[in-house]
Amino acid sequence: MSLLIKLLPVFFCTLLFGCKTTTMQSPAPRLADAEQQRMLAMQAYEKGDFHLAMGLLQAIDNNQADRQASCYIGAIHFRLHEYQAAEQKFNKCRLLNPDDAAAWLNSAATHIRLATEILLSGRSHLSERQPTELHGRYDELLQALMRLQNIHREVILNE
Repeated sequence: MSLLIKLLPVFFCTLLFGCKTTTMQSPAPRLADAEQQRMLAMQAYEKGDFHLAMGLLQAIDNNQADRQASCYIGAIHFRLHEYQAAEQKFNKCRLLNPDDAAAWLNSAATHIRLATEILLSGRSHLSERQPTELHGRYDELLQALMRLQNIHREVILNE
């Protein structure tokens, strides 16, 4: 019983003051924080540090503190040739920003890249036994897709 009486003040002190030293989880980033984080992410992106840029953007995208974050993440996936992931982010971007013409264009460019990958995979299955006309169609479509990709690169990526 005497031990209980001695520990009682310690228990009350811990109860009263212990919570003040406990750190709370930070709330979702505020708009100013999100803008600063996006600015840092864009600097990392321009330097080619896609990993850092992606991490910074995902934090604000998950909290929906920035309507453009998913657009930028889509661009990173595109640059990394992760076209399915890029398309998912561009879809989200279009839903959040339906009037953003660049989001629609980037989504279309992603579909062109996906079509190119499918066509290249299919072309690898062509055999000599198949009609020459089919080989020619693959080449024609690949050339058309390449022209579209070059237009996107010139217009959006400024390359």
